[in-house]
Amino acid sequence: MSSEMWVALIGLIGSLIAAIIGLYAKYKSSQSMAQVKALQLRHTQELQELKHEFAKDLEAYKHHLKQESEKAKQLLVIHDEEMRKSLNHLQQAIQVTQELKDAIYTILDAAEGSIDEGTILQVIEKAEKVKTTFQDIVGGSIDTAEEKTFHKVKNIARRMASALRNALDQDEGQSVVSETLRQTLRLWRIELTERQNVLRDSRTKLLYPHQENQLFLEDKVTPLLDAKIDSDDG
Repeated sequence: MSSEMWVALIGLIGSLIAAIIGLYAKYKSSQSMAQVKALQLRHTQELQELKHEFAKDLEAYKHHLKQESEKAKQLLVIHDEEMRKSLNHLQQAIQVTQELKDAIYTILDAAEGSIDEGTILQVIEKAEKVKTTFQDIVGGSIDTAEEKTFHKVKNIARRMASALRNALDQDEGQSVVSETLRQTLRLWRIELTERQNVLRDSRTKLLYPHQENQLFLEDKVTPLLDAKIDSDDG
């Protein structure tokens, strides 16, 4: 073969090799692009799955929060109702104690020999009201300590009613209320005030459990509440 033919053959072989290399490069490039696209598609799918799971978890969490909120509201309603009952019972106990104290004072403030049977019966009626009120609220929302305090008030009222009935039964034209009974009534009234103050303190703590609020209530609010039921303590 002539040299020209060898040169042409070599050139042809070189071109063929270059073409093969070019085709291989395109193949690898297209394969890499396919892999990238497949990877992107997989990442997109995984991202969509994550978004879907997050949305489900978020809805479940919102539902849980709603349930917890409803439970909290129900507990708050129950607590408020129980507190209202407790306050109502305490107020009743304080009220009837004050009424009994006021009735006793009508005897202590009266001149000797001026007390009639009607006045005595009025005090007995107030003492009986204390016992009735105790029966109505015992075992209710009033707590154990308050119940014990009001139980002592009820016992004083019971002894007082009994003493005054005996005084009426033994009256023979003399003073219905002897000086000894007056002194006993005076001591009972002092004890009633002490028990009443304990009940008032319980009411204050129930309304304002924090000390600073208790001080505010004692200075500002409690006197307004008590003004409706308090009279001259003598």
